[in-house]
Amino acid sequence: SVGLQLAALVLGESDDAESFADRFARSSHRLISDYLVDEVLEKLDAKHRIELLQISLLDQFCAPLCEAIAGPDASEDFGRHFIEFLWRSNIFVFALDDEGIWYRYHHLFRDLLHNRLRQLSSEKRMAELHGRAAAWYEKEGLIGPAISHFVAGNTLAAAVQLLERSFLQVLDQDDWRRLERWLSTLPAGAHELPPVQVFQAYIAHFRFHYEECLRLLDAAEEGFKDIQHGADEEKLRIYAGIINTIRAVALDVRGSPERSLLHAEEALQQLPQSLTAPYSLAEFHYYDAKRRMGEGKHALQLAQQALQSRPLDKPDARTLRLLMAIGNYYHAQADVANVLVTAEMLRNLALKAKNTIAFGWGVYGLG
Repeated sequence: SVGLQLAALVLGESDDAESFADRFARSSHRLISDYLVDEVLEKLDAKHRIELLQISLLDQFCAPLCEAIAGPDASEDFGRHFIEFLWRSNIFVFALDDEGIWYRYHHLFRDLLHNRLRQLSSEKRMAELHGRAAAWYEKEGLIGPAISHFVAGNTLAAAVQLLERSFLQVLDQDDWRRLERWLSTLPAGAHELPPVQVFQAYIAHFRFHYEECLRLLDAAEEGFKDIQHGADEEKLRIYAGIINTIRAVALDVRGSPERSLLHAEEALQQLPQSLTAPYSLAEFHYYDAKRRMGEGKHALQLAQQALQSRPLDKPDARTLRLLMAIGNYYHAQADVANVLVTAEMLRNLALKAKNTIAFGWGVYGLG
């Protein structure tokens, strides 16, 4: 149907319908869709042809994103004028919302244009265009599309660096599924990089795949040994802290509280408290390991003292995990009254913080 629509579009704009039909009939040695795209492009001036091809880089687009792709030399209001041109020209564009903000090409039409763009552009040019798209998406906080464009532009290092910058935000929300989606866009070779192995281990511990989790941590530690110390000393220290944190989790759950406690203590020394998500995860398993080792009352006192200093009007990952540690102690003691109070507080604060995992534990405690 797209081929017929293309043919109708070209025929409607042709000055010589008979000549077009004759050329079309003699094009059997080529893909008809390719032929028709050629005909559409030939009807455009060079400026519009370049714009049409460049935007095919995108799954969907809006006016500001079009301007980002066009680069610093784009005229004022270029994006809006370009989208208006697409509508006027009856080119295959569809609105994706009622507000008229986001649009896309027809999928087949976009694929054909994108193939043509790759044929006509150098690798350097494609990387530049993908880089512009990635920068715009990152600025807008749309990390997944930004990573995809870095990967498509063969700038894997930039994709991994963006993952590193976004990882702590994901940790703070316990949103491991979002991290998993981001990692799925990376090429296979990237999964051998130490930071990516740490990210994978983080996901594995949420999936309760502790053997895989520990294997990935071992591989990441070996990989980090090959990285030169110096300017990245603090960054390497943070990775070491996160690795120790996830080890503490795996060992605690697997019934080795003594070893878990050692890794949790080390992590708490390596991680700054400002990194609330990894710090609080290490802290939780520090308290839990102590409870398992018969020091539960002392762990409870420490957790309650730490909670007193937390702002409850803006609950973060540390506040929620402290409540989880306190509730965990009461649950182990079969102290139903205090479990109910703690679980109710956890549920309400987790809802406020939009932390679905902590909310689930709150509901579980109430159950």
